[in-house]
Amino acid sequence: MSASDPLTTASASDPSTAGSASDLFTIVTPTLNSEEFLDETIASVVSQAGDFAIRYHVQDGGSTDGTLAILEAWEKRLASGALPILCRGITFSHTVSRDGGMYQAINRAFAAARKGAEAKPSVMGWINSDDRIAPGAFATIRALIADLPDIAFITSRVSLINDRGVTLGIESPIAFERSKLIAGDYDGRGGPFVMQEGSYWLSSIWDAVGGLDERFRLAGDWDLWRRLARHAPLTTVDTLLGFHRRRPGQLSASLDRYYAEIDALPPDVAKGTGASAAGRGKPSVAQWSPEQKAWRYVPDFGRPLLPPMVHQAGIAYPTIPVEVLSGASAPLGAHPQLHLPAGVIWMSQPLMLLSARVPAKGRYVLVVEGRNWQQNNRLAVKSGGETVFDEVIEVSGHRRNIVLRIPVTLAKGQALFEIESDRRPRDPREHFLLVAGMHLEVAEEPPTGALPPAAASAPGDASPDLGAAVVQGHLGRGDAPPSRRGDSTISAAMAALEAEITADRTRSARLEADLRAARGDLNLLRLKDAAIHR
Repeated sequence: MSASDPLTTASASDPSTAGSASDLFTIVTPTLNSEEFLDETIASVVSQAGDFAIRYHVQDGGSTDGTLAILEAWEKRLASGALPILCRGITFSHTVSRDGGMYQAINRAFAAARKGAEAKPSVMGWINSDDRIAPGAFATIRALIADLPDIAFITSRVSLINDRGVTLGIESPIAFERSKLIAGDYDGRGGPFVMQEGSYWLSSIWDAVGGLDERFRLAGDWDLWRRLARHAPLTTVDTLLGFHRRRPGQLSASLDRYYAEIDALPPDVAKGTGASAAGRGKPSVAQWSPEQKAWRYVPDFGRPLLPPMVHQAGIAYPTIPVEVLSGASAPLGAHPQLHLPAGVIWMSQPLMLLSARVPAKGRYVLVVEGRNWQQNNRLAVKSGGETVFDEVIEVSGHRRNIVLRIPVTLAKGQALFEIESDRRPRDPREHFLLVAGMHLEVAEEPPTGALPPAAASAPGDASPDLGAAVVQGHLGRGDAPPSRRGDSTISAAMAALEAEITADRTRSARLEADLRAARGDLNLLRLKDAAIHR
């Protein structure tokens, strides 16, 4: 049999008769000298059990080790009936041809797997030649689509294995915000990666985006996710669909080159473009409901808490959010097993810079809640250049939170804070503090007339996105406002800040667009200079 001829196993039905998308799974694997783990990868695909068919194509780039012998052995096993077929049927094929990289190989593989059945809907995904699909993954996806038929793009919990196949851990579900995914923020810097091994999508949105961009060498999946998200939100399924193997020598281990590839993109496709292509919406997470015996969406799963409301002397005060400018990780969580909500951050540098918008001059309390592992960790906090806190904080671990309550006197407008640790760990991967929450509380109500009038807003207006909600606090969410003593309170002033915050974000977006354009011009000049001096 030639390498390019597909092989259909002796199964009860023909996979090409599939009707709905979850009746057929189209799976591909790119290979190049992949003999070490390829058997495990193939076995994880063809052992899937359920009421569906599988088309599985392996695209080899010209292996010189035992990869081709492994592929031929699997063809014989499946053809002979030596292995039980636990689904409607499996079409297994492989092709050997030189390619221009992994993403071109994957595009070719999907074209080969769908040949003759391009119009038939299917669930699509690829699994690399050292990774595994989790047992029961396809049956789970089929049940998920039956319960939630609007789903078109999914991912799952992250699970890592090592070169011996040992499971290193299963992470908590990560909720991805659609607008940030489209903008490319989930690149490991602005937010966590999307797990490719546990991600699947409908063939309709693959066709809509035209497949992978073959110009990429390392970040093609990052680019695919943001383009697929323009057609469907990414739903995180609270289950395990795949395993990613961590081992030396992987392409994905070259993070510096990965980020350089993203940062060098021309302005028309650079990170941040296209974010307005779809409504912001809430992050989408689906969980199995034992009560309803079905998969259901979980409202607000993984969304960071808004700043707390403080009730004092009969008045409800919305606290003022504090934002990180530098020196910290991207938001993490949630980690319920450690009693950590979504949105926690690591203080990853010895100096962390913070900012808050203060509605009126007065006395406030800066509240920082977190956890500390560093012995003799002295934290110095500065407000406007003046030291307002300088103490050694207790070691807490994960057993309890440490709460710093720091009195400060602030002027109206932007307030800047510095938190500095005197620790310098030997291991640069160690962190200085885990921050679970930060906000400003009013220490005293400002005098009458010190605050601007409350901004008018339409009743019932909903916050457009999570980021805006965190900045705006309680106001603008459509909730009934708490009772207050008149309009000249700190609560009324918070409403007046909404217009300023919106204007600041608009200006920031314009500046980011100008910066991306300038980077594109600089990259073009570099290319021209290299051509001249070649």
